[in-house]
Amino acid sequence: MGLGSSVITPIIYNNNTNTVMKKYLKPNALVPGDTIGLITPSSSITEEKLEKAISNIKMLGLNVKLGKHIKAINGYLAGTDEQRLEDLHNMFLDNGVNGIWCIRGGYGVGRILAKINYKLIKKNPKILIGYSDITALLIAIHQKTGLIGFHGPLASSDFTDYSVKHLKGVLMNPKLPYTIAHTIDSNNSKDKAYHSKVLRAGKAKGELTGGNLTLLAASVGTDFQPKFKNKLVFIEDIGERPYRLDRMFTQLLQGSDLDKAAGIILGVFEDCEPKVGDRSLSLMGMFADRLGHLNIPIIYGLSFGHIRDHMTLPVGIEAEMDTAFRTIKLLEKGIKTLGAEYTDALFESVSNPFAGLLVGILCTVLVQSSSVTTATIVGLVGSGVLSLEYAIPMVMGANIGTTVTNTLVSFGHVRREQEFKRAFAASTMHDFFNLLVVIILFPLDLYTGFITRMAENGTDFVLATGFTATKPNSPIKAGIKWGSNNILDGLSSIPFISNLSESSYRAYAVLLIIVAIAFIFLCLKNVVLNMKSLMLNQIEFGLDKALAKGGGLLAILIGILITFSVQSSSITTSILVPIVGSGILSIENAFPITLGANIGTTITAVLASFAVDDPAGLTIALHHVFFNLIGVIIVYPVKAVRNIPVNLAKRLSVITAKRRYIAILYVLVTFLLLPLLGVVLFN
Repeated sequence: MGLGSSVITPIIYNNNTNTVMKKYLKPNALVPGDTIGLITPSSSITEEKLEKAISNIKMLGLNVKLGKHIKAINGYLAGTDEQRLEDLHNMFLDNGVNGIWCIRGGYGVGRILAKINYKLIKKNPKILIGYSDITALLIAIHQKTGLIGFHGPLASSDFTDYSVKHLKGVLMNPKLPYTIAHTIDSNNSKDKAYHSKVLRAGKAKGELTGGNLTLLAASVGTDFQPKFKNKLVFIEDIGERPYRLDRMFTQLLQGSDLDKAAGIILGVFEDCEPKVGDRSLSLMGMFADRLGHLNIPIIYGLSFGHIRDHMTLPVGIEAEMDTAFRTIKLLEKGIKTLGAEYTDALFESVSNPFAGLLVGILCTVLVQSSSVTTATIVGLVGSGVLSLEYAIPMVMGANIGTTVTNTLVSFGHVRREQEFKRAFAASTMHDFFNLLVVIILFPLDLYTGFITRMAENGTDFVLATGFTATKPNSPIKAGIKWGSNNILDGLSSIPFISNLSESSYRAYAVLLIIVAIAFIFLCLKNVVLNMKSLMLNQIEFGLDKALAKGGGLLAILIGILITFSVQSSSITTSILVPIVGSGILSIENAFPITLGANIGTTITAVLASFAVDDPAGLTIALHHVFFNLIGVIIVYPVKAVRNIPVNLAKRLSVITAKRRYIAILYVLVTFLLLPLLGVVLFN
């Protein structure tokens, strides 16, 4: 069957339930004000290229440091092997350098691979970016150290809007999943080499690796030969006749495991068609001849290679290719963002379910959102990085960790004893409810697996119906995102801020966080005051009475609807705290709204899980639903059980109202010290 003659069934992903987190090194994300080290590990550069590289880096709001031998010339090389190697090592050693960018490719990296101090690089992980000859450097460093490298524009490339968008999306502010589509302009080009073409249809997942074909072929038989089995292999080249490309693909097929790849993504092969009058296969004919027997998805013409519009592809992270949409979807971040270093370490530390429970608490406390934690877990399970065995208790832990937000909000009433007593009780009843449910259901599910089986059966049912959905977009979140992005763009454009040093920039970021927290408390304070002035006692009584008449079901429904609308249980429960603190609503009537919020927050995760191809992602989301539903069913109907979290919260609030420092100790011990100690002792 010829290449492109039929549509094949998409690859079935084999996700082992015992899969553990990969021990890969991720460099820190770039932020405005960071310093980029410019090097030339291959061919020499002109003064014009150097100036263009410097201009490009500064355009991104970054500072520049030049390699000592950056202008050196040794024939077709940018200085001697020793000089180029020295610049590479020095940039990794320099604590003032946050990322390393190669100005151009050419030839020469292969000569220094065996001489590189890989231990030095492993101890000082940083962003390294480039393409062409830099392919060999990216793959060698990744194989020897585990460091994620980035196949992206050279520093002297044309920084188009497309290239800059994906540079920032991958290196500065990544979101998961992050989808990179080929540029629309490609198919409008007069040069057919830029036109994308599905050679064999389908979807595939795997770890990204690849680069320039010439360099990949040259690595065969060396210590730096990449492994392609079960990976997504991206390949590009320029200025090679079809017979030469044929030779290199043949070498890869005979000397490597390219035939066992999960999928092949071909970039733009510019100037690779035969000359007029040549007795030759066409470029596409050569692909058909060499790759046609591979029963895997293959697509040509995505935006990378020796072209203007350039994707930035992390070498070593999980991704998904989809030939139907001409996309590469990144399922992992290639970098560490604020807090990610710690959360990644926590995820990697899990070796038993109890540790998973505690890690779920800690991660949620760190990121201040159970939705973020749960979505991350769903993504990790869906990509085969995390097993169900450990993911399930993590989600349970996230239920506990998310309650810390409410408790922190209650401190806005700390100056008024009675208000603080009510507010602290309103916040901690959520703590005690989730703790009670985990105490009951965690050991039961651990030893019987009944909730897990319910979730698996639910997954089978949903898949059998063929139902699909997408994650809803909250208008509130959309508005906040729009406002925050514009504020950030405005701040970044201020010369004073964009020119800050790394240490000054981070101090400035911490200051902004402090200001934001203070602003939140100020807003909450004004909400309470306005409610007091607008709502008469009769209306307040009426509200409480109306909720009481509903028997709790109305309040639960309100909690579900509000939480689903704003896509955050923390927002719902945090609003309740000042309302109860001000005396507008009783703790007893606020309690079922909190339970409804617990249920409502699970719906978004279920809808989002449909974006994950692995059914395990949906299983995790449904487990979260059933866990919270069963918890409400166990606790709320029986008054004696229902009163346990409320009464415990009231008793604690009486103590903390008299001794405010106990409230601080409660937060530190419950949400940080005990989980952290547990991870150390039980992992």
